[in-house]
Amino acid sequence: MKKIAGILLMLVLMAALCAAAAEASGTCGEGITWTLDGEGLLRVEGSGAMADGTFWKDTVQADAIRRVEIGEGVTRIGEGAFTGCTELSEVTVPDSVTAIGGSAFEECGKLAEMKLPDHITEVAGMSFSENTKLILSGLHTESGDTLGGWGFPFYLQGDDTKYIYSYTEDGVRLGLSVAEPVDPDAETVIFPEGMESIFPDFFKQMKHCKQARIPDSMTDLTIASFGGVYRDFVILCNKGSAAEEFAWEQGLQFDNGEEQVIGWQITDPEEKVKWVVKNYIRPEMTEREKALILHNWIINNSSYDDSMTIYESDRILVEGKGVCEAYSHAYYRLLQEAGIASCTFSGETVPRSPSGHAWNMVRIDGTWYFVDCTWDDPGRYLMDAPCISGQEKTHYFLMTDSELAKDHEWDPDYSADKGRMFEWYDPETKQVVRQQDWDGEARYLLNWQDMTAVVINSVHENQYAVAVPKFYRKDGNEFRVIGVEEGGCRGNEKLVYVTIGSMVEFIGADAFRDCPKLKNITIETELLTADTIGANVFTGIHSDAVIHCPESKVEEYRKLLKEKGVEAEIIGY
Repeated sequence: MKKIAGILLMLVLMAALCAAAAEASGTCGEGITWTLDGEGLLRVEGSGAMADGTFWKDTVQADAIRRVEIGEGVTRIGEGAFTGCTELSEVTVPDSVTAIGGSAFEECGKLAEMKLPDHITEVAGMSFSENTKLILSGLHTESGDTLGGWGFPFYLQGDDTKYIYSYTEDGVRLGLSVAEPVDPDAETVIFPEGMESIFPDFFKQMKHCKQARIPDSMTDLTIASFGGVYRDFVILCNKGSAAEEFAWEQGLQFDNGEEQVIGWQITDPEEKVKWVVKNYIRPEMTEREKALILHNWIINNSSYDDSMTIYESDRILVEGKGVCEAYSHAYYRLLQEAGIASCTFSGETVPRSPSGHAWNMVRIDGTWYFVDCTWDDPGRYLMDAPCISGQEKTHYFLMTDSELAKDHEWDPDYSADKGRMFEWYDPETKQVVRQQDWDGEARYLLNWQDMTAVVINSVHENQYAVAVPKFYRKDGNEFRVIGVEEGGCRGNEKLVYVTIGSMVEFIGADAFRDCPKLKNITIETELLTADTIGANVFTGIHSDAVIHCPESKVEEYRKLLKEKGVEAEIIGY
């Protein structure tokens, strides 16, 4: 009896030992098995490639895996194999492994070092993402080698030198040789002389970085490298270096040893406007260059207010936070200080936003364009996003009507192509130059410089009569009405009577086209010529229409209107 009891006790102990030795097990590919013991050691054994996927997730908690040993014979570590193993601190990889699948060791924050075979040929995208302190050793590679896809930086140690690598959309590229890995908590980063570029997203791991020393050798700089730095970040560089030029073009702060362009601490909005223009605008710059520099300053020093409560441009200028209205008004103020004519603009986005949208219209070398700084700021939808998104965007810089209309909607009475806006301020004369106004019959574009007005369109689509007056009066001021814009009253199906005032110098193409009931037209002006009457002005009007004009102009107008395709009878008065 005692013998039987002893045997049973032995079996129980053996079972317990087996349970401790293999708390969980399974397969992770054809001919490949895995086991996890009570000490957190996960062994993978067999021959061939591991299957893709987190093979242990149905039976094991992620934090139970502390060490991993890949057995000789395994040729590939599967995609996502150990994703999220936050307690994993040690991995042994045999010489038989030639490839590592995407996200294989993603979010393994305690994994500090890993030796890889020197003949490995594939390290797929995101393989080591979020492992900011990881050092990979044993892998021999040359600068520029491509090993994978987009992700976060990691470190690669060769025989004598450590290299910082970063995933990009095109692959992992050699970025920087350093004596020791850069501390992600460091406030200062010093890049060595001889380095030519910084890989994209480098500073996204540097959560506390306040400044970076950029050597003269670094001539290939892009804003993508600086994604993640905040408004107080400063580039330390030498005067006349490529780094100084880069910082200036992007509206970033810099210290070249002789001059400090550092203004994040300025709290007065008006002072901030003057500081930006003084430090980033140069006399020899073109209007386009000035507008672009100020555009870059806005998007690289601002982030969108996701609470949608900050509408004041003061807050964008001083704190770097606001909604689209704050972006557009801040840009307007900077342009005004720089001597560039502009105005703010509002409308809708496609698909529609719940509270509308605001952007700008800017005049460059006499031509008006739309600019949307908010939509050019790639970090606008990221909650608490850093002020620099790390993406260079000028897609919504200097757009025409048709280009912006693909995803914006606004009142068609306003147009960049035609220079029509509600009003705009000329920074040279310090006055409102143009603005729109309307009476009961028509909408006018008023020019305060030469005190002239142009009819934009009739106020109502189905208006019975339109009279273009000799003068338009506003606030005690008289404006000579000198023209009717292209397509101004086109398509008015109820229009019967039109009078063209005696001051009118031009009538734009299609101005009264497709007005089928229009049959009584009086032209009082004697100033029209073949060059100032557009094509198809009266095409599609009533077949019995009659045009009345001064007796002295009958023959001349009859000839030139016929050349414009007008078949109506023309008689004098």
